[in-house]
Amino acid sequence: MGKTSSPFVFHGRAPLLIALIVCLASLPAFIGWERNSASETRALENRSMAPLPKLSLLRKDAPEFIKAMEAYLKDTVGFRLQANAIYRKLRYYVFRDAPLANVTVGRDGHTFLNSPNANAPDAFFDSLCLEQGQPTPELMQQVDETMTAAGDFFKRHGAVCTFAIAPSTLSLYPDKLPLQVAPRYRKACKAYPKRDHLLARLQRQGEGSGHYHVFYPYALFNAHKYERGFYPKERYHWEGKSAFLFSRHLTQASGVTDILKIDDAAVLTKVKDDIAGFFGFSRPVEGYEYHYPDRTIQVESVPWLREFSEHGVLTHLTTANSLTSKTGLMIANSFGIALAPHLARSFQHFYYLDLNMIRQLEQAAVFSAVAKRIQADYVFFVFDDVNVTTIPRRLAAFVQLEGLDSQQDVTPAKEADSGHPQL
Repeated sequence: MGKTSSPFVFHGRAPLLIALIVCLASLPAFIGWERNSASETRALENRSMAPLPKLSLLRKDAPEFIKAMEAYLKDTVGFRLQANAIYRKLRYYVFRDAPLANVTVGRDGHTFLNSPNANAPDAFFDSLCLEQGQPTPELMQQVDETMTAAGDFFKRHGAVCTFAIAPSTLSLYPDKLPLQVAPRYRKACKAYPKRDHLLARLQRQGEGSGHYHVFYPYALFNAHKYERGFYPKERYHWEGKSAFLFSRHLTQASGVTDILKIDDAAVLTKVKDDIAGFFGFSRPVEGYEYHYPDRTIQVESVPWLREFSEHGVLTHLTTANSLTSKTGLMIANSFGIALAPHLARSFQHFYYLDLNMIRQLEQAAVFSAVAKRIQADYVFFVFDDVNVTTIPRRLAAFVQLEGLDSQQDVTPAKEADSGHPQL
C-alpha cells in the first residue's frame, strides 16, 4: 500500500505553537471560570444571574438546554466585569460622559452626584438650588419645628445642641456645572449663595428663638475651596482638610474648646472614591489624611451598645489625651463618617449615631435609648446642605419624643470621675 500525502504536515515547533494558541484562546474561559464574578455582576447590574441548567433539560429539549447553557456561561465565564469597566472608563476618560443620569461630569474634572436615585436624577438640584434657594413658608416651618423639637429634647438633658451643616460641592462649585445641565438649574445654583436661602433663615430663627444653633461655614469653605486636596473634586462627600477645618471651627463656635489649631500635620495621599459604585470602577482621588500621633483614637465596646453597634448604628470612640474631658454625641447622615475622627479628638468619649442605619419606625426607640444612656455635654446634628430638606423625615421622632419628654422630670445621670456617665 502506498503512502498517502497530506497537506497538513507539522514540522519542527509547529505542534507547540498550535498548543500555545489553543491555550491562549482558552485563557479567558479558564480565568473566568476560576474567578466566578456572578455576585459582583449581580450587584453591578442589579439582576439575577442565569443558573446552571440541569442535565434533564438536555434530554427533554436540547435547543433549550443549549440556550440556557449559553446564558449561564455569559454570566459566569469570561471578563464580563473587566469589559464593563473598560467600556465605562472609555466613556468617562475619552468622551467625559457620565455613567448614569444622576451623575454629572463637570468642568475641570469636577464630578457631581445629582441624586442617589437614577430614576429621579435631578433631586439634589431641586432640593438645594430651587427649594432651599427660595424656600416656601411651609418648608421653613417644617424644618424649624423639627430642629426646635430636637434641640429642646437634648437641652432638657443638659446638652448644648448644634446643627452643623456641611457645604456641598454643588453649593461650592456651581461654576463647574457643564452646559448639559438644564439652564434653570445652573442659574439657580449659581444664585444660591447670594440668596436669603433656607439655612440663612434658619440661622436667624434659631438664634432668635434660642432653641437651636446652626453652624454653616459657607464663607470659610468658599475661601479655601480651590486649595489642593481641600474638597476632592471627584468625590461627593468631603474628605481630609475640609472635614478637618469644619471640625476645628465647629468646636470653637459651639464652645467645646477655645483651642483652634488648624495646622496639624497631614499627608496628601490617595483616598477612597466614594461614588465608584456609580462608575463601575475606582478613579484616583487625592486628599489629606490626619494621623494625630499625639492623640490615640480607638473604638471601645460597651455592653449596652451591642444591640445597636452590631448593625453599625452607634459607634463609641475614646481619645487618649483629648482636648477636653467632655462627652460628645454626633447624630449624622453619611457626612459624619469623615468628620467623626476629627471631632472625636476634642472629647474623651465620643458617640456617632448613623442615621442611614436607622429605619424610620425605629427612630423613637433609638433616640430615646441614646438620650437616656449617654449624658452628652454636646450634641451635633450633621447634614450636608443638599439634604437639609430631609431633616423633617430623618428626625421626625423628636417631635413625638419632645411632647412625651416635656411631661416627665428629666434628671441628668450622675457623672463618673472620668467625666463620662455611669452606664
